[in-house]
Amino acid sequence: MSENRRSRIDLGERVDHGRSSIFCRTQTFTQERFALNLSIPNLVQLTKTFKECGLLGRSLKACCLSPLNNFDYSELSLKSYSKKLVQHLTNLHLGPAAHFRVEFATVEGLAQTPHDSAAVRITVLYKVRGRERVFYRGLLLSWNCAQPAPYAGCVPLSLALCHGSRTAVELVHAMLARSFDCAAGGLAVDHKDLVCLYVALAHGSRPAGGRRQWLELHYQLPGPAAGDEAVLLLPVQQQQELWHSLVNAERSRVDMREVEAYYKCMMKHVLETYGMDVGSLRLVKVRLPSATVSADGRVRASTPEALVAVLNLLSDLSSRLESARSAMSPPDRS
Repeated sequence: MSENRRSRIDLGERVDHGRSSIFCRTQTFTQERFALNLSIPNLVQLTKTFKECGLLGRSLKACCLSPLNNFDYSELSLKSYSKKLVQHLTNLHLGPAAHFRVEFATVEGLAQTPHDSAAVRITVLYKVRGRERVFYRGLLLSWNCAQPAPYAGCVPLSLALCHGSRTAVELVHAMLARSFDCAAGGLAVDHKDLVCLYVALAHGSRPAGGRRQWLELHYQLPGPAAGDEAVLLLPVQQQQELWHSLVNAERSRVDMREVEAYYKCMMKHVLETYGMDVGSLRLVKVRLPSATVSADGRVRASTPEALVAVLNLLSDLSSRLESARSAMSPPDRS
């Protein structure tokens, strides 16, 4: 088995030694506009809720959900869902005498629009030989929902942030899918969305007391050895200056063509300086001091501002996937 290899390229200390007439190939940016949240009105409440839910500084897996049907927020119903999930997991005989404890709980304070449903936190603990461990933690939420529920009797909780093994996530979501007649799956983040994310994160980054902050862009290299990566290291301040040379720093919304122009400038610098056409490679991970997001939907945010930016990206992506799914197979709820 070959080991994954990473080539690290520091773009902060190098000098442009020449020019090239070849312009790098970049992905197509199709979304027209996206928001740069320069101010977050309810940041204090969000920070408190993020901490209570254990979302900051933890590696999470993002998943998408179609609307949950016949879901009820009453205390009696939540206890019933907990018992049902305990029974479901117990019947699977996952381990020697494993005892599960499940809690469904409502989480307030995350709604961004009047159409956002209250979030639901699911905690699954299991005890083996007297030791209790976390099997699954998940937060189902609606974030920046622009439309009311698509039909009566459903609760749109389109985004799930989960902590647990792949098997645990699949088992819990399978129970949700059967119980509430919904679809649950992974959330892949494509090249365009990753670029938008690091633009939003770098735009809002603050100086770290004189320390240089780095933006890492991980690209998957072509070839027979799957998993090989090239990692570009870019000073955040340098990228902020480049971005602000193209876009007014006070604007809260930008056109995607401006993001594309910025990305092309950055890729052209890499091509001219190193002869590397990374614009033709697949971007698979973005890492900044405040957040990391991978193409497979794994996210980690250390500040509430960064988590808001990540949630904006993921909720928009989840909404687009749900719209496409609904267009292909519209639900019959008559």
